Amino acid sequence: MLKMWFLYKTMSLVDNRVYFGVYATNDIFFGTPDATDPYCGENAIILEEIKRYGRQRFRVEAIRGFATEKEAREADRKSTRLNSSHTD
Repeated sequence: MLKMWFLYKTMSLVDNRVYFGVYATNDIFFGTPDATDPYCGENAIILEEIKRYGRQRFRVEAIRGFATEKEAREADRKSTRLNSSHTD
């Protein structure tokens, strides 16, 4: 089965923190309620919070799918620049 690359965001339902990342999976429904892949990130903070609060306290949303890792990583770099330039 062909892997697809996703730019995704994970939101903590405990404290509303948002994390962005890139991930490859065979699950074409990744980041939707129909997903079978439970991945929500490898960031040390996320892993600690999952351990503390449980996976059900996190929501993963696929922002966009890509055919290649290169395309996904470039989109991630662009979104990081955009998100870091916003100040509320």
